[in-house]
Amino acid sequence: MTKTDIIEHCKILILQRIAESQKAMLSAQDAANNEEKSSAGDKYETGRAMGHLERDRNAQQAAKAQEELLSLQKIDLQLKHTSVNTGALVNTTQGLLFVAIGIGNITINQHKVIVLSPLSPLSVLIKGKKTGDSYMLNGVKHTIKKIE
Repeated sequence: MTKTDIIEHCKILILQRIAESQKAMLSAQDAANNEEKSSAGDKYETGRAMGHLERDRNAQQAAKAQEELLSLQKIDLQLKHTSVNTGALVNTTQGLLFVAIGIGNITINQHKVIVLSPLSPLSVLIKGKKTGDSYMLNGVKHTIKKIE
């Protein structure tokens, strides 16, 4: 499994998230537009406002996913990492960690990988560490076996 495999898998997940957010956004907009005017005007206005809020929330989720996609595309796959930083695939006694965006646990070809935001607590903890360095996480010592 390579960084390219991980990035492609992450792109698929992000594109699915974008599509779902856009679909939900359109659905919320339709619901707001189709809210029937009733004799209780406040109910009508509240229903429309709730639909617009839902649409806006989904639009924000789609925009965040677009930013994550751009972040992935900026990762230089040719760069050889000697220490942990953005774009590094880190093999540890804890498992595989990929510092890129905050997706979390994924499985590719029966290999588990934790995809971390560079701003996540774990990424911050191991940033700059090199092969052979150790770190403590939840009272357990882990060692970095390899960095790609």
